[in-house]
Amino acid sequence: MDLDFLKEENWPRMDNTAVKQLEARDEKKFLKIERLKTDLESAKKHTQEDLDQKNPTKLVPLLVGLSDAAIRNPVLLATKKLIDFDKFKFVYVSPDLTEAERQLYYKLRQERNRLNAELGADLSFRYGIRGNQVQKFRKLC
Repeated sequence: MDLDFLKEENWPRMDNTAVKQLEARDEKKFLKIERLKTDLESAKKHTQEDLDQKNPTKLVPLLVGLSDAAIRNPVLLATKKLIDFDKFKFVYVSPDLTEAERQLYYKLRQERNRLNAELGADLSFRYGIRGNQVQKFRKLC
């Protein structure tokens, strides 16, 4: 398999330094994702050309569109293993949400934050979001 598309000079111009300069050991992760039937070469890569006017140094996210919806979940599961690599420890991959889903999760986060603020810091549990509801979780020490 030809891995030339992974070389930085073949990538589109990006300001997102978290995904630049792959090391040889990191290419293996991409090969594992390739084995999951993800066609990385035909995935659509988009970056926002214009930076946030309020904070011009802020990194912009990289949006990757998968060519087949059936591979979405296996790819999202595989990206959780990026934390094993020091270089990608702070790279976060999340699915694109519809406007309704974004509004729902915004309301859930507001509710969770309100409930946690009412608790204080001394209790042994906190509220979190699981699925589409706010739930109580035991706090890890």
